[in-house]
Amino acid sequence: MKAFGFLSFGHYGHGRGPGDPDAAAMLRDSVEIAVGADEIGVNGACFRVHHFARQSASPMPLLAAIAARTSAIEVGTGVIDMRYQDRHGDWRTLRPDFLFFIDSDEGVQANIVDPHGAWLPDALAKLRGMARFAEVYGDRFHRIESISRIDGMLRILDFTLPEVRAGVLDAIDADNVYRDSSVEY
Repeated sequence: MKAFGFLSFGHYGHGRGPGDPDAAAMLRDSVEIAVGADEIGVNGACFRVHHFARQSASPMPLLAAIAARTSAIEVGTGVIDMRYQDRHGDWRTLRPDFLFFIDSDEGVQANIVDPHGAWLPDALAKLRGMARFAEVYGDRFHRIESISRIDGMLRILDFTLPEVRAGVLDAIDADNVYRDSSVEY
């Protein structure tokens, strides 16, 4: 095995009993999991950041605590930020939900997959942000995709394809772009 790691979402609850850890318990457990992973040779420990949710919102203290107790494991966040402009022209940040890695003939490559409902008000702006990101950085990724359910079927927009990016950038709404430029999952 060349490399093996994990991504933790850092979920916690209200601390009302077993199976419902509070934030402090989640942090302690995260450190212990990373220590155990380091002891058995796991190469990487990443923690997703999600502000305003019951998840780890500021990972740096957690990553520092893990680094202080481990010797070889690499730590980091499981987040890629993509900037986009919403329909009012304000800049926003898109953080795709999934980042997968594959070992290919070209080496290890990342895959970005973001499920996002075409019916949501910010859908087209986010799709345009992904299209622009793919125009600049697309050759560094194996896949960059967005998924939505259209007429009861999952549909995929493949941003590695120039015609998909052009369709998204020219679209008037997200639903039409999925109908015109996506493929069935």
